[in-house]
Amino acid sequence: MKTLAPTKLQHGLTIVELMVAMAIGMILMLGATGVLVTNQNAFRTSGSLSDIQENARIATEMIARDLRAAGSNPCTATDFFDRTAANLGLTVTNEVQTLKTNLSKGYTLENENVAGTGVINAVVADAQTISLTAGQTTFNITNQLKAGDLVVLCTNQAGYVLKVASASAASFTTTVGVPSIANLDRAVLVTNLTTRVWNVGNAGRNTPSLFRNGVEMVDRVAGLTVQQQGTAIKLTLILCSRNPEPQGIDTVVSLCPARHIERSVINVVQRRAS
Repeated sequence: MKTLAPTKLQHGLTIVELMVAMAIGMILMLGATGVLVTNQNAFRTSGSLSDIQENARIATEMIARDLRAAGSNPCTATDFFDRTAANLGLTVTNEVQTLKTNLSKGYTLENENVAGTGVINAVVADAQTISLTAGQTTFNITNQLKAGDLVVLCTNQAGYVLKVASASAASFTTTVGVPSIANLDRAVLVTNLTTRVWNVGNAGRNTPSLFRNGVEMVDRVAGLTVQQQGTAIKLTLILCSRNPEPQGIDTVVSLCPARHIERSVINVVQRRAS
């Protein structure tokens, strides 16, 4: 009976087998690395978009709060008289007429000399119903007034502009007293008249920011446009991402630096009818 010779045992790999194995391993590693890089870029882009949306929400909410507060006082339909003059004369001045306009509407919309930006001037005030006596000059009311500020007294007859002579945290005194001709039942005192100016400006970085009265409120806001739509105001904000994107995403209107995500966010703020 014929016997077969024992088979030789193989020790190690041939060079061809080794090269094939290395090539397959490199292909798998490159594929895994590509998936990892793609996921990282997608995660980074998603984070940038979420950051933009959060900034847009904050900016819109703060502007909307001032716009809704602007003009929301009972002095919108009265005649205004100046009670700040030393001779106690009830003369209507340009300053009072301007104040009346600002109180009635509460805001103005303007354009700035920067492409794609606008300016919102919102006049906001504190208002409360009080009891008065004719000739009264001292008001025991918590306030943040100072000498020279203007307050408005509204009755069912008219509005009277008074000037603050002195003030503390708990009271203030006016230069002229409450007119005796006014019907003093349930009068309204409007105090702390403040103009809130919203605009886009340079914050010393590579992207502009949204400012209120010169104070930076929200960064990476490159554009602000405002449009009146009846009793509503359309706000269009253009925002930029914090960091450049590795994919080189194209911008829309090129207000952001190169390779930064740029998004336009539109919101409509509904105000009460005047």
